[in-house]
Amino acid sequence: MLVGAGIGFMALVIAGSAWAVVTSFNGSGITRIQVVTNTNAFSTNSLAYVSLPSGAGTVPVPNGGMVRTRFSGESKCGGETNSAAICSMRVQVVGGASLNPKSNLDFAFDSFPPNACCNDTTPEAHSMEWISDPLAAGTYTFQAKMAVSDANISFTVDDWTFSVEVIPPLPPQ
Repeated sequence: MLVGAGIGFMALVIAGSAWAVVTSFNGSGITRIQVVTNTNAFSTNSLAYVSLPSGAGTVPVPNGGMVRTRFSGESKCGGETNSAAICSMRVQVVGGASLNPKSNLDFAFDSFPPNACCNDTTPEAHSMEWISDPLAAGTYTFQAKMAVSDANISFTVDDWTFSVEVIPPLPPQ
């Protein structure tokens, strides 16, 4: 499908009995980047996504442009539960939609095995990136968010970097 001046492609893929949505976008390079770093630990055991303090970036976007966000940092995911648990992250336009992949709690930034005991005391480096759908011209704020699949689990991030990159659409052909 043709979206604005950028080219988008969408297909459904069958993997076993599950359906996956595969999306790709093309742009013309990065025209702006904003980077935030933080060395303060933040923890949650919320089942609903909560905003990561200071984990936001605001950038102007041209019509049809997209935004790629990247998050990397130390992660700990643990507690006491009988089931496998997921510590999840996503990025959302403030007042708008989540960025791709729109996996919600199906996306594990970190995880905890079933029938395990105790808090995770060993931080590990993890990273992920997300990309917006093509956007109308404007200034947007992108917020990193965290949640867990089991309230008996604590999810902590520390020593992290969050970047927001503007990708303008391809010029008309």
